Amino acid sequence: MKMKKLKMTVSKLTFEEGCNRYLEYCRQRNLRDGTIRHYKQSFDYFFKYFDRDMLIEDIDSNTYKDYVLHLKSTLDNDISINSYLRDLITTIHFFMEEGYIPHFKMKAIKVDKSHIETYSDSELKLFLN
Repeated sequence: MKMKKLKMTVSKLTFEEGCNRYLEYCRQRNLRDGTIRHYKQSFDYFFKYFDRDMLIEDIDSNTYKDYVLHLKSTLDNDISINSYLRDLITTIHFFMEEGYIPHFKMKAIKVDKSHIETYSDSELKLFLN
C-alpha cells in the first residue's frame, strides 16, 4: 500500500504578521527588552512606507531599493537611514531564513563622515593653561 504524501499549505503572511513573528523570534532568543522596543519602533516607521497587509512574498530587491530611496528623500542623516536599513535587513533576513522569500543581497548606504575640526598647537596651549 502506497502512503500519501502530506502537503503543507503555506499561508500567505502579511508584512505586519511577519514583523510580529520576528519579534517573537527575538523573544525566543532572549534579546533585551530595549532591543525589542527598538525593533518595534523601526516597524512603526516601516509601516509608514510599507502597507501592513503587503504580502511578504512580494518583498524583493526592488522593494528594498525603493525603501532606500524613500529614506534618502525623507531623512537628512545617513546614520539614521542606516539604522532603519539595518533593522529592515535583519528582518528580511529572518524572512529568508524561514523560507518565506528567496534570498537576495542588501547593503546599507555609504555614510559620509563629517570632518571634525581639531585645535591648533597654539589653541591647545591656550586651552591647557
